[in-house]
Formats: sequence, structure tokens, C-alpha cells
Amino acid sequence: MSLVRSRFVNDRIVPINPEEKDDNLAAHFAPRRIAVATAAGVLATLGLGVVSPALAEDSVSSSARSITSPAFTTDGKPMNYAVNLTTGTTAASFDQAVSLAEQWGVSLQKYPQFSSFFIQSVDPQFAEDLSQALNAAGITFDSIGPTRQAAVTGDEVVVPLENPTTRAAANERASTGLADGSQLEDFTPDPSSSQAWGLSAIGAIEAQKVDVELDPVVVGVLDTGIAPDHPDLKDQINTDLSVGCQYNGIPRQGVENWADDHYHGTHVAGTIAAAHNGIGVDGVAPHTTLAAVKTSNSEGLFYPEYVVCAFVWAADHNFDVTNNSYYVDPWAYWLPNEPTQAAGLEVVTRAVQYADDHDVVNVVAAGNSSHDLDHPTTDDESPNDVGADNVIKGRDVSNGLDIPAMLDSVVTVSAVARPYNADAATATLSRSRFSNYGVKNIEVAAPGSSIYSTFPASRNYYGTISGTSMASPHVAGVVALLRGVDPTRSATETKEVLYRQAEQLYSRLAEPTDGSEYRGHGLVNALGAVLEDQPSAEVTLSYSTDAGKTWKEFSDATSIRDPFIVRAHVTGPATSVLLNVASDNAAVDALLPKLSQDADGSFDGDVTVTTEEIDPAELRSAARSSATSTENRSGALSLNETDDPLVLSIDATAYGRNNDARAADDTTVASIATLPEASLSVHPANAPADSLATSGAGSALILTATGLQPGDSASFSAGSLGLLGTATVDAEGVATLNWTVGKETEAATYTLSVTGAQGGSASTALAITAAPAEPETKAESFSEKSTATPVAARVATGLAATGADTPALLALVALSAVVGIGGVALARRHK
Repeated sequence: MSLVRSRFVNDRIVPINPEEKDDNLAAHFAPRRIAVATAAGVLATLGLGVVSPALAEDSVSSSARSITSPAFTTDGKPMNYAVNLTTGTTAASFDQAVSLAEQWGVSLQKYPQFSSFFIQSVDPQFAEDLSQALNAAGITFDSIGPTRQAAVTGDEVVVPLENPTTRAAANERASTGLADGSQLEDFTPDPSSSQAWGLSAIGAIEAQKVDVELDPVVVGVLDTGIAPDHPDLKDQINTDLSVGCQYNGIPRQGVENWADDHYHGTHVAGTIAAAHNGIGVDGVAPHTTLAAVKTSNSEGLFYPEYVVCAFVWAADHNFDVTNNSYYVDPWAYWLPNEPTQAAGLEVVTRAVQYADDHDVVNVVAAGNSSHDLDHPTTDDESPNDVGADNVIKGRDVSNGLDIPAMLDSVVTVSAVARPYNADAATATLSRSRFSNYGVKNIEVAAPGSSIYSTFPASRNYYGTISGTSMASPHVAGVVALLRGVDPTRSATETKEVLYRQAEQLYSRLAEPTDGSEYRGHGLVNALGAVLEDQPSAEVTLSYSTDAGKTWKEFSDATSIRDPFIVRAHVTGPATSVLLNVASDNAAVDALLPKLSQDADGSFDGDVTVTTEEIDPAELRSAARSSATSTENRSGALSLNETDDPLVLSIDATAYGRNNDARAADDTTVASIATLPEASLSVHPANAPADSLATSGAGSALILTATGLQPGDSASFSAGSLGLLGTATVDAEGVATLNWTVGKETEAATYTLSVTGAQGGSASTALAITAAPAEPETKAESFSEKSTATPVAARVATGLAATGADTPALLALVALSAVVGIGGVALARRHK
């Protein structure tokens, strides 16, 4: 993870101005994402097993590349090897392969979940021997090869000490200093800065002021470790989730295994999540829990077995985010088809994809060589674990991959600097002169020059350094905010939101004048993380007219006639719920419910608020208190004070977890309900609607009811006469029944009623006069004519009458008025 490579003067970045200091911890330079089409298309065409398993499983599995490293001379010292079987290898075949490998060595860590394992062996022909054995057993494989170029020494030696060379290797203590060419370079901290400008630049300071509920989030710092006693970090570290992977990639817990023996990991950790405790600095996401995952040895080398251990640990322990400010040693660029590099590349690729498949967002530094990551050319620095004299000069890496930065699914970060003394919150930022770049490989940009953060006590607790290693943790902190705001988002969804919000700050990045495109989607946006794309609850409004036995959702034209109750059902992250039923009529509004209920804000929340029964008749009574009677269109007296029905507005609001007025996380659902009053009128079949004429016995009447539920069935009845008939209510809420008065109908005043099957009823008085007795029949001559005038049955409805016997009809009107004729009453439906 040589953050600074030999191309820099004295292995140090020469400052351009006081804002852009040495980057001794800066992350490795490496391209990150090749556009999917390029990675899947070009690499697959070349037969490379470096695309993510999700994309490459078929190609890798079917190709079974069988790349085998040649014999490796180590003078009897042990070497570690990666063995990658074909993905999807059965458990039985996997176990058999491990057993075969153990003939020539000791198995280290095994990963049957992606068909890879590590072996330590002193046999220089281990790879070739195992290849032949696997072929003989019919077990297909992708690659077998060393994970490093230097022999294994010290505490990592686990093979039997059967010869003096092996024993000497085991007794060789690890260097207390960094290896030649290590990505970690010794460095003298700058004087402490009073301002961590990167926090202001991405809105992290303002983000901390936003009152939003954040779920717990775990960020794994895959690095040199974290200082366990740092005052800004000690309460942020979860020791149960922290681990060391630096011994053959076998996880070891205990603080002695993950404590920082450098300073790089501690500086990174502070940028992510230094506590908001009134001392030192704040991190981007102080609410975050840190897990120290030591991924380098004491020489500052990040070997494949260490890195694989770290990613699998993060995946299996449900980390939300990892920060990766390194490249995988000993190769700056790993060549997919080179026999000594293919296996290390393949196993790291599988591990990164495994973490991504387990919903981990992996953030990676782009590196500090000022290279175009889209077009790597040559490498003069690798391998970096065997001394400067053994570095391969001019190595062609045009098809090489810097890992993990160039692997699919990771978030690769470039570094930016601010102009000298400029306001970090508003300044236009430009690419840090050391930062790698590339149109296809950079996802987002973040502050990376002169970043002030935490150091171990041995380095005075705080200091300022530069590098893409410092940019990456700014992004990891923002991802932690995003996952805290909405833990239900998948890793993929979280990255989509990260990129979309970064686009809002794209204009803050200066356009490159030299073609060095570094901006990706834009500047990472901490304030956006806590204000934009906020999760909200779902609200459903419904009502019931049968005491909650059945529920109907409100529509655009909900019409309710019977007593009813209203329910607001809220699912998801709500902190409180308000249900309000209202009317423009103050007298009516005073009778309507206004309810509220607290909720816990959980994402699996389920809250229901229900009103007491609302009686439309009671509401009409309140409305009548200030109204006068009018005539309806048929001329019948109506007890409605207006032809319009009562109208109620109903709304429910679920308040979200964010109390900032700028955050749109509250959900309101509103509806309108009308409470129409049914009315009933009677007309002769041969009379217009605005008049009422009586006909003789057996007269035909039209019974018309309005204000019913469209599509309902309306039943008409008349007291002791029983059911007169039924009719279907049309789209306008009108039901019409043609009825002929029977000649034998008893003269009386009847209560004519209509009732809707789904609710709504009305009644009026109907007076029927008796038909006179038939006149006596006389024997007359054929030429005689009767002079008797038959009296037809009289029908009245309390409306103006026309025709014969007007005085009698007026009398009936008077009688009807006594019994309520001419009134329209909305009666509660009898159950």
C-alpha cells in the first residue's frame, strides 16, 4: 500500500502550497472500476478471472483456467499459496482438494463459500504437484500460485520445522521497520491544525447539526489497526468486532492483534468517526462504531491472505462499510494471466465480491501516482517485498489491475485540495496533484490534501497528512451516515444515493485543464446524506361502516351515509402519527376527531390510529342549527339546509425520523368524504318532475330516490303495504321505481321509504284515497248512456296537486304535513 511511490522526490510528495502537504499515508494509486461493459467484455474476452463472481461465475466456472505457478525457489523457506478451485465446487470436492494439498503443506484459512483456500508449503514445486493431483482427481481449478514473493518468516511459519532453513525462517523475527517499498512511509507530522477543512468542505459539520435519528452502523477500518487508547477513538471501537489478519490471514482477536503499530489506520479512523466529545476533532460520522481490522504486518505489507481474511470477516460480521486505503502487495498491478500473480488476484477478487454480496459497501482510495487509471502503462516498483534490487523495471501492466481499487463494486475515491486560505465550505476544489484519476475508474472525489485527524500517542495524538488514503475515509463516513439514515437500503442502493447526492456538488469541483478527469459523480456530500433521500413511512386511510369488520380505502369520490369510523394505518419509520377529520362548518368541525399517537421510528414500525364512530345524522343536526329550509328541485320540502351534502376533509400524517424542516420525510395522505342525505319524491308517470297530478284508480307512479350509493340496490316500501319493489342506483346516485297503486289499496296515509343496501335511507308520507264504490247497474235500453262519473283513487305526496277533487287533495297535504309529509329524513339503517 505504498501510498507514496518512488516516483516522488525522496519518496515524499513535494508540497505545492501549505494546503497540500506530504502524503506519507496516502492510499495506493490504482484504478478502480472499469466500466461494466469493459470489465465484463474485455476481460472475459481475454479469459481473465478478475470480474466479480456475480458477473464472472459462469465464465470462470466454465473456463477452469487451470493457471499454475512454476516451481518457486525459496531455499527451503516456506511460501504461502492461494488455491482457487472452480467457483461452485461441491463441498466434497473442496474437502478432497484441501486434503490433496496437505500432502505438501499445511492448510491455513479455507473459504468454501467461494471455493478458495490458502496453503503454506516448503515444496518449491507445490503448485505443479497440486495441479497434477487435482487433475487426476477430476477437480477443476482456476489458479494456484504464491501470495507473495518473499518467503514466510517469524510467527507466520506453521509448517513443520524439519530442516535448519525452515527453523531459521521461523526464528527470524519480523522487521520492526517498514519493508523497502512499503506503501507506508515514515513521516513527520505537520504542526497541529485547528481546522479539519475536509469536514467543512463536504458539509459534515452542518450535517452534525441536523436532528435526525440514526441507526447503529459499523465501519471496518481495514488498515494498520487503530490506537485503542486514543481519547477520540477509544469509545468508538467495538473490540468484539475487531481482529488481526496479519498472521497468514487467520483471524486473531484481542487488542494486541489489532492495535495500530503504525499510525495510518488511526488517522483514517479519526476522519471516519472521531467522537463528538469536545476534544480533538470530529469525524464525519461520530455516531459510527468502528471495527479495527488489522490487514498489514509489521513491515507495512498487505498480502492477499490478509486482505481476504479482512473482507470475509467484514462480511461474516455484518459490517455496513469498509474503508480500504491500501493496495494489495507485493504487486502494484496484478496481471490476470501471469502464473505467479493470477491466484492472488483471483482470491482477492472473490473476497471483495463476497463482501459486496453480503451487503457491505467497500470504499477504496484511488492512489497517489497521478496516473490515468484508465490506461496503466508500466510499473517500476514491484514486487515490493524482496528489496529494491529485485524490483522489475519497466514491467508492462497495460492489462494489470491495482486491487482492490480496480475491482468491480467498490467505491474508488480521488483526492481534492482547496486553494490556499479559501473558505472550505464554498471554495472550488481541484484535484490534489498526486491523486490518480480516470473517467472510468473514479466514483467520487473527497478532500485529501492536508487532512487533520487522529494519531497514536507516540505521534502526539493529532496530525496533518495528505493522500487519497485521507480522501477515502471521508467517503466511508458519508456512507455510514447514509446507512444510519436508512438501514433498509442495500449496498447497491446506498451507492446509488451516494453518487446521486455527490452530483449535487459536482459544480464545486474545478474542471481539469489537462484532461486529468478526477471528478467521478462529484464531491461527496455529507449534508445531503442527512437531508436528502430520507426514508418515510407509508400511510393508508380507510373507513368502516360496520364497526371495523370490513374496511374500504377512501377514493376520490367517497360517499358515506351510515355512521362510520376512520382508520390511519402507518408502516415504516414514523415517530408520531396525526389523524385529522375536519369540516369548514365550525359547528360540525367541533364534533370531529383530531387524534395523535407516538411511534418509535423503527423501520418495521406498524401503527394504527382509529377514530370513534362518526354519525352523519349528528353532523347534519349540528349543521342545521344555523341553516334554513329550502325547496329541492321537485318542490318537496327538504330538511337539508342546502342541496349540497356535508363534505369532510380527512388527512393522516406520519412524521419521520428527521426533525429538520429541510428534510422531506413526513408523509401525508388526504381524502375527501361526502355525507349525502337521501331524498324521496313521487310523481305520476305522465307528469313532469316539477308537478304532481293525480290519476284515477290504478294510477301509475314514479318513485324517485336520490343521494344513494351508485351501483347499490334500493328497496322501496310503504308501511303495511310492504315491499313495493327494488331498483338499481345509477351513477348519479338516483334510483327510480315505477309502481301502480292497486285498486283495492286501503285508503290511508303510508310512510313511503327507500333504503340502500349499502346505506342511506329516506322517507316521506304517502296519502292514498279510497276508490268509490262501483255505481249500480240499471237495465237500460241499448241507447242509454251512464251519467255517473267514476271517482278514481287519489294519490298525494304532500306536494301541490292538480286535477279533480282539489279540496280533497289539499286536505291530504295538510294530513301529510302532520305526519312529516314533504320532509326528507336520512334514517339510520336498521341492522
